[in-house]
Amino acid sequence: MEGSRNSRGRAHENGAIEGPHGHLKRAVEDALLLRGSRDFETVEAYRAFLAGVVSRRNARNRERIDAERAVLGALPLRRSDGFEETLVRVTSTGGFSLRRVFYTVPSRLVGHRLRVRLYDDRLELVAVAVALTGCATMSGWSTERFFVHYCVCERWP
Repeated sequence: MEGSRNSRGRAHENGAIEGPHGHLKRAVEDALLLRGSRDFETVEAYRAFLAGVVSRRNARNRERIDAERAVLGALPLRRSDGFEETLVRVTSTGGFSLRRVFYTVPSRLVGHRLRVRLYDDRLELVAVAVALTGCATMSGWSTERFFVHYCVCERWP
C-alpha cells in the first residue's frame, strides 16, 4: 500500500497522525518507567503490555470507537500483504543495504539478487529457489552491521 495524499519524506504533511503517535510513544515510555524494567520474557508479553497501554488510552474514546465500528464495512475476502517487497543485490562484501541498514548474508550469495520481504518484525530473503528465513529487523536509521542466522528451506511455501 502506498500513501496517496502526502509527499514522501515530508513529515510535516502528516500532522494529524504524527501528533497522536507522539502522545502514544510518551504513554508507552511512562508505562515502562512505572513498570521499572524494559525487559520482557517474550515478544508476546511485550505485545500484551502495549495492548494494555493502548486500551487504557482508548478507554476515554470508547463511545466514539463503538459508534465508528457500527458503520464499518466488512473486511476484504483476501488479506493484504503484510510486507514490502524489494530486490537487492548482494555486494562483494557479502551483504546488502536496505533502508540504510547493512545486512550480511552467506558468502555463497555474493553477486546474486535477493527478493526481500520486509515485515514489521522480520525480513524474509528469497534467492532463486532457496528461501532464507528468520531474520530479525533493526528499527531506526542505524547503520550498524547486523549479523543473522539462516534457516534454509527446501522450497518456498
